[in-house]
Amino acid sequence: NIKLKGKIDRIDEIDGVLRITDYKTGSIALNDALFKEVEECISKRKQKVFQLLFYNFLLLEHVNYKPYFESQNVSASIFSTKNKAHYYLTQDKIRFKGAIDQLAAFEQLIKGLITEICSGDTFDLKASSD
Repeated sequence: NIKLKGKIDRIDEIDGVLRITDYKTGSIALNDALFKEVEECISKRKQKVFQLLFYNFLLLEHVNYKPYFESQNVSASIFSTKNKAHYYLTQDKIRFKGAIDQLAAFEQLIKGLITEICSGDTFDLKASSD
């Protein structure tokens, strides 16, 4: 068994939307929250996307949060304390809404990474980095 965990900076609900926010003290660019394919998030450039997808994945099956994902009423964002701005997790310029198919793809990605790490083969993050 492998236990996955993380510390989510903020979870709240406003107007029926579950909001998952990750605070960053440094300068953040809009591109830090954009992705096209879930597989991109393993690159070093997209580590913030990985982190937000991971937090969403952790909450997906939680009894208190599952209804938000089923109705796609989820908003994930990075808040830059330096820029004083929210950058919403976005796929192909469409705001992330907690789509279960995206999180299922992310789950497969995580399972593949864990399998690769545990297989004893060399895992080279530089090879998957941009």
